[in-house]
Amino acid sequence: MIDGFLKREGLETLDMIQDEEGNTKSSYFSWSSCDSCNSNVGGDRYDCHGYHTESKQVVGGYSICPDCIWKFEYGSSY
Repeated sequence: MIDGFLKREGLETLDMIQDEEGNTKSSYFSWSSCDSCNSNVGGDRYDCHGYHTESKQVVGGYSICPDCIWKFEYGSSY
């Protein structure tokens, strides 16, 4: 689903948003669905942004679960 999410959104990359010091921002609990896999199970989410290929801009506002983050980082699609 990671590949489908990237294609659907027109993204080349997906990265967790970092603070001013370069540290990944902490996760937060949410009942909202993961923007990648659409899982509606409550759990941790990370704010993410990605590089939009067509507009050549960084776009954000994605709330992604840890499972999808892991699969994106390690190249595993499910």
